[in-house]
Amino acid sequence: MPLNKATVSAFDDALAKLATAARALIPMIAETLHAQFPTGAYLVLTRSKDPGHADDVLFLNSVRDASGGIVCWLDPSGGALDPLPAVPPEIAARWGDSDPRSQRDLLDLLQAVDAVDRYTFFDWLPDEARRPGESDYREPIGVPLPCQCRVSGECAPC
Repeated sequence: MPLNKATVSAFDDALAKLATAARALIPMIAETLHAQFPTGAYLVLTRSKDPGHADDVLFLNSVRDASGGIVCWLDPSGGALDPLPAVPPEIAARWGDSDPRSQRDLLDLLQAVDAVDRYTFFDWLPDEARRPGESDYREPIGVPLPCQCRVSGECAPC
């Protein structure tokens, strides 16, 4: 019977590469949402508190401007039938087989990134972008959107 030659260091190297790839997706997602919502400053996410869901599952909430105003409400489970706005072909190409207009694909990608190492890749939403009543919670989570998209060059106030 052949001996398994797997090593812990090979596994650690694979995890490090996976974490690097996951971290690199966050700016891609942020640039996509900036192209879709130029006045948005944050993608807002929440975590499940429902005992029927697995612990700490991410859900979509909204795209907000820098002062917490809602630019677009998102379907928490990603099941909205209305697509998000179109993006330039250069941005869409970076999504591969996923659809940047699909809230389900957006949520699946965010949940996959989060599953690599929970609580590592996402930060809390700054107080100035929170809505009334949110300051008392450890959430929502805020993914900053760039003030200028590197692909389209479009700039909006943040």
